[in-house]
Amino acid sequence: MARRLTRRPDWEQRLHEFVATAFGKPYAWGKHDCVLFCFNEIRAVTGRDFGRGVRGKYSTRLTAAKHLDKLGHATLEAFFDALLPEKPIGFAQRGDIVLADDGIPAVCVGEFALSTAEDVDGLHRVPPAQWVKAWAVG
Repeated sequence: MARRLTRRPDWEQRLHEFVATAFGKPYAWGKHDCVLFCFNEIRAVTGRDFGRGVRGKYSTRLTAAKHLDKLGHATLEAFFDALLPEKPIGFAQRGDIVLADDGIPAVCVGEFALSTAEDVDGLHRVPPAQWVKAWAVG
């Protein structure tokens, strides 16, 4: 069941520091991928660690899909639906999670979102025109 989270009083500084440490970080399944990037951001902003039970449990796209299925979710969208309350895309704010039209979750940082990708070390921008769903983080 999706839960409303509470942001820490210093969430803005934590978000800034989190994003700064992620730039240039190489993509790694089960360590620094799109899901764990979002989960680690949620942990930084709220203290809630959705990555427990996920982090380090897979190392390839195939084992990630199998682990997602084992957790009872057919898609990343369904996984995030189970964890966070949905909100209208137009109301997504810094620190919220958005879903891009390619099915990849990203962290909203204002005028765009940031995500990771296998073919990009570090982070890449996801413009609002590509957002198809948003979830509230706090």
